[in-house]
Order: sequence, then structure tokens, then C-alpha cells
Amino acid sequence: MIEPLELEKLNDEKDRFIAVTTKEGKIRLSFLPQNKDYILHCLYPEKHQAVGNDLFSVVRNAKVNTMLKSEALLNNKKMRYRVLTRTQVEKLQKETQG
Repeated sequence: MIEPLELEKLNDEKDRFIAVTTKEGKIRLSFLPQNKDYILHCLYPEKHQAVGNDLFSVVRNAKVNTMLKSEALLNNKKMRYRVLTRTQVEKLQKETQG
């Protein structure tokens, strides 16, 4: 999910992704795995190259989600989650660090 202003950064790269607007007005990007690094670098150049920063790791997130779903099934519980915006994630990080 990205903000409309972030989509403007990718105007010259329309052949590398598909942008879909949700009912809530948010923008969801879809792209092939080989375009992931390029798109993330265009959107977040300072964060994407940071050493040890796995905030944008699609593979890592998929593994974590699979693990959480498996644990929920094994414990006979319903998994509940909420999609956060980038701003909400940054605010949450600041609150937990300080």
C-alpha cells in the first residue's frame, strides 16, 4: 500500500507495476518479483539501501504471515490483523523504542 504522492515517483516506470485503488482510496501496487528492488528503491531510496533494514522484505513478511496463520490454526484461534499505513508503522516504531 502506498500514498498517492508516492505513486507520482513511479510515473516513468508504469510498465513495471500495476496500481489498484481500493474502496478506501488507498493504492495497492502489484509487481513482478524481479521489479521489487527497483520499485522499492524508487519509492524509498534512503530506506531501501539501509544495511540490515528488512522493513520492506516481501519474502520475510510472507514467511511471518504463514507462521502466524499456522500457529493460529494449531491453537484453534482466529487470526486477527490490521493493515497499517507507513505513517502508522513509523509512529508505532517510535512509541516502542522510546
